[in-house]
Amino acid sequence: MVSVSKIAGLGFAAVSIAALIFVFFSGVTEPEQRVNDVVLEILYGGSFNAIVTENGRESALPGYGFARKSFVRVGEEWVISVSVEKLDAGNGALYVYFKTVDGEVLASDSTSEPNGMASVSLTL
Repeated sequence: MVSVSKIAGLGFAAVSIAALIFVFFSGVTEPEQRVNDVVLEILYGGSFNAIVTENGRESALPGYGFARKSFVRVGEEWVISVSVEKLDAGNGALYVYFKTVDGEVLASDSTSEPNGMASVSLTL
């Protein structure tokens, strides 16, 4: 004869295993870290003009060769975009990156077209 305590023990074990399986397959992970600092990098072997928009405020960023600009989150919703235009007919590649301060690329674009344009947008 099977005792009540053995049945209760088996029930507890089954419930515990079911709970572990649920937690494992439910996608429970650590919360995503909020990005509060972003770096814009532009790399091109010639002249370029960039239009940067952060939460609706627009500013120009002209340059030659390399440009770097840092941004810090001010509000809850954060939208940053940039459009960079090559100011010559060169075939060289123009690269645009939004990165974390640790160097992780969040978004990027490039162009090799003469007088080409690259655009990147982030919503964080």
